[in-house]
Amino acid sequence: KKDVKYSLSLKILKLCDKNIPYIPFTFADKLPNLINLDISYNRLSDLPYSFGNLKLLEELNANQNNFKEFMNNESTEGFLNLKILNIESNNFTEFPTSILNIES
Repeated sequence: KKDVKYSLSLKILKLCDKNIPYIPFTFADKLPNLINLDISYNRLSDLPYSFGNLKLLEELNANQNNFKEFMNNESTEGFLNLKILNIESNNFTEFPTSILNIES
């Protein structure tokens, strides 16, 4: 239980360059106070729907992954405080229109 309590208060998490292929669905629910997340330089191709629960997130660095699309509109609606989004150097085949729905 101590680990869970600690994760609930975590504000900055850097998981860059770890060769991570996916993020568990419950990830965002366990880190409600996260404001800065760096998941760059991994092998991610999508993010769980629950990422929309990261309502305090201000900065997301997801560059250098394998994204072909960036979340759906429902998932990005929770990004109420997002100020910095880095999704460069991915495998987008078209402009990720879901980022147009992010209101900050």
